[in-house]
Amino acid sequence: MTYITPADFRTTTLAEYCEDIPLDVSEADDTRLTATIARKSAQLDRMTNDHFESQTLTLTLNGYGRPSLSLPKRCTAVSQVQTIDRYGATSTQTAGIWRLVSSLNSAGSDWAPGRNQFDMLSIVPGRYLIGMPWWSPLGVWPYGANSVTVAGTFGWTVTPAEIKRACALLVWDHIKFRSDILVRSNIMQTAQALYNVADTPPEVADIVSTYYHPQEPF
Repeated sequence: MTYITPADFRTTTLAEYCEDIPLDVSEADDTRLTATIARKSAQLDRMTNDHFESQTLTLTLNGYGRPSLSLPKRCTAVSQVQTIDRYGATSTQTAGIWRLVSSLNSAGSDWAPGRNQFDMLSIVPGRYLIGMPWWSPLGVWPYGANSVTVAGTFGWTVTPAEIKRACALLVWDHIKFRSDILVRSNIMQTAQALYNVADTPPEVADIVSTYYHPQEPF
């Protein structure tokens, strides 16, 4: 998982998001640069609580007895949904019973219209899950740990250019000597949390604040 490549930093193949921060082979050969890019791409995921490439995953989730099931990752498509009862038996829930509410557009390249913050599966009004025990409330996802599995496509399908820029800045900042003229802020505050960003380039902090992926409490 990497958002940029060593060639993006080379002057002969310089990418737009590496403008003003080129790195030649004497500063970082391809092996070192590749390893640093991978590490900083993962760091950027942690900073934003997000992932900017497409992944095919199956998630096992907790249900909370609500009509909507919160998804912990951005989701662009769901291929299968199953509920799991207390005996371990599974029931496949057809697409007509639930609908995906995504925070991304259909291409996975930008936020959805209206800028939904959360991804979720919502039970269609008037529809009910199949295979549920008679005592289970109607029209809600089952309550309990590991009670629902969701298979689908998660993450951004297209890596935003600003994320590539942030990754490039983190890589360049790690490799290049930090001169005295590089002034740093100490604190970054978003609606979600307060961060110590003394070691984060200010431009990266701005991008992280924009792309931070909040989570519903449950």
